[in-house]
Amino acid sequence: MASSLEKLGFDVLKAIDADKAEMDKTLLDFWRQLSKYEVALFYYAGHGVQFEGKNYLLPTDAEVEDFLALEVEAIDMDKVVRQFSRFPSNINIVILDACRDNPFRTWYRGSTLGFAAMSAPSGSIIAYATAEGATAADGDGSNGLCLLLSVK
Repeated sequence: MASSLEKLGFDVLKAIDADKAEMDKTLLDFWRQLSKYEVALFYYAGHGVQFEGKNYLLPTDAEVEDFLALEVEAIDMDKVVRQFSRFPSNINIVILDACRDNPFRTWYRGSTLGFAAMSAPSGSIIAYATAEGATAADGDGSNGLCLLLSVK
């Protein structure tokens, strides 16, 4: 995915099998560069969880024993998408290949399958691997991939 998009002119920030610290650092680098680009693309393939209508990405080192740990251990997608609203003239694309079966359904009744639909800021598109509330197969690969891409 990264090499294909680089051939199309995208500058790529890439994190593979990223732990929380690496995901946070890569996101911060990405957010700091948004002003330099007209098109920004956030791509994530890995594990995700929906809880009480909010979507979270799970880093490789996440220890999410209960719903309280999500705020600390996971990446809140609302925070990721909110950064795009700072640049309404940009074209912003979010692709989440992470509509996974939620292993934490026993926590609370608000925990459901798949991802919840999110509002996209002006000029933004959010794409999911499946429909709202549905799940996607995990596949056979061992890598999770987080690509943060921008093109001038």
